[in-house]
Amino acid sequence: MFTWLREVLGLDIERDPARMACGSHHIDLVATICAWDLLKRNLTAKQTRQLLRTRAFEVIGGATGQRYRIRHSFSFNVDLLNERGLCVTSFCFRPGGDDLPLADIMLAQKNALELFELEVLKIANCLYPWEYGRDQPDRITASVTRPLSRSSPR
Repeated sequence: MFTWLREVLGLDIERDPARMACGSHHIDLVATICAWDLLKRNLTAKQTRQLLRTRAFEVIGGATGQRYRIRHSFSFNVDLLNERGLCVTSFCFRPGGDDLPLADIMLAQKNALELFELEVLKIANCLYPWEYGRDQPDRITASVTRPLSRSSPR
């Protein structure tokens, strides 16, 4: 029934029917399945294909029209993309709560970027790729050039 979920998560439900681990916390498998189902129902057909193919999907910011990629990860998983689809900056922001399934976090990030993009960018932790040895991009869009918090992820 949830073959798409098994592919995205790499789950082997026959070997681990009760739970899956997330760090030191355990997330109930039922909650995880429901969260992925909710995420899938809130994605466009194109975003769903992207998620199944690359474990990431793209979102257009509601205020600036900039393109972001939300990746299947718990931290610094939101990338601002340039016109060529390359990562300019990575952001880390998420809803509160210790045991949220990853799909719920990704859906919250999608909604936040579409509805409250500028507010999210003000509070997000920011990681510039060239700070760690990569080449600096030709230009950075105006909405991310202002100073953002660079403290550890929340």
